[in-house]
Amino acid sequence: MSKIDPTAGERETAKRNHEELRKRFPSRQFPPLSQHEMLVVGDMIDPRMIDTTLDSLGGLRDQIKSLKNKVMKPLENPQVFSTPLLGTTRGILLYGPPGTGKTLLAKALAKESGATFINVRASSVHNKWFGETNKLIAAIFSLARKFEPSIIFIDEVDALLGRRGDAEQDFVTAMKTEFMQHWEGMTTDPNSRVIVLAATNRPDFLDDAVKRRFPDKFHVGMPTADERLEIVWKTLLREAATRRYYASLARGAAAGAGEAAGTPHGVDQQLLHPGTFRQALAPLVPLTDGFSGSDLFNVCREAAQAAAEAGGEGERDHGGMSFGDVQPITLDVLKEACLRVRPSSSAMMPKEDRINGGEGHGHGGGVPMGGLPLLGQLAVGGTVLAEVHDDKGDTRRVKLRLLGDGHHYG
Repeated sequence: MSKIDPTAGERETAKRNHEELRKRFPSRQFPPLSQHEMLVVGDMIDPRMIDTTLDSLGGLRDQIKSLKNKVMKPLENPQVFSTPLLGTTRGILLYGPPGTGKTLLAKALAKESGATFINVRASSVHNKWFGETNKLIAAIFSLARKFEPSIIFIDEVDALLGRRGDAEQDFVTAMKTEFMQHWEGMTTDPNSRVIVLAATNRPDFLDDAVKRRFPDKFHVGMPTADERLEIVWKTLLREAATRRYYASLARGAAAGAGEAAGTPHGVDQQLLHPGTFRQALAPLVPLTDGFSGSDLFNVCREAAQAAAEAGGEGERDHGGMSFGDVQPITLDVLKEACLRVRPSSSAMMPKEDRINGGEGHGHGGGVPMGGLPLLGQLAVGGTVLAEVHDDKGDTRRVKLRLLGDGHHYG
């Protein structure tokens, strides 16, 4: 009989999700859940399991301050923020270029607010059976209300709630309408502490009715020079702390405690001091122009891997490497890593790289023109980045465009 029952598989999934939920929240009392709620409960995340905090994020000071006032205060103080004008916001939209920290900001917000975090994925709500998608949408909101305060997070929201049009299939339009009705409709509880938090790098693709339901919109842009240094600093701090932890496990608690009080593992201490890291990392500013937070993480990762390769060359034949064998991450290693990592933002990419998704032109692929090392291939009518060294020995990047006469201009 189970072979001809179209919902048999879904019931099994719901049962597994419910069992997994009780394992993740062992001390929590659960209200009765419907079958559709148990299907989406697998996307519910305990905020205690999130390791990202607002303090761990580099930059984004203005956005963090505003989000604390818009989200954390109302969720933590419902006795005050319950009037028509002070009530919890219904929707918050984070928009900006890729890799600028929108998803990390959402995770940190859920962590510090203590709110239940429901990560909505398209695969969780789309169903091949007619009407089931609408029921799953309704289950997301009913589940959020049962576990409020809650944050319903939708990454790349433009893919799920984009503009409605005549060419759109009926079930897709019905899904979007269902979502908006539960979000802010006739039966929505005005005192509900459920927030829809979404992120996108294409806000113009959102449906107008969806944009109206985001009263609070925050632009998460490319980091400034000072923010880039802070991102690198906090990334190195976390790397040093993690290496100390693993070293303490390998060498014993007593040795680990002594090492933790001494020099940090694998990172030049001058780059970690809170009072001097900006001066120590200042040479990276011109090399990271146009880099997003994700690009800067890749720079640190590239530097860490290069240091590990340099320090572990003698250990490859017989294994047995430890953190003591790894070369430290220094400013010079970071500068070299900056030249190997390409900015992911299309605004800073050569034209042909934007078409190819940023692939295929690694560092050193360009042909020097007029003494300038090019980062990419230079085609007629296109642009490319080039390294320029001034009299002080500092390096910065400039854009060049090749015109039809064969000359290149900044």
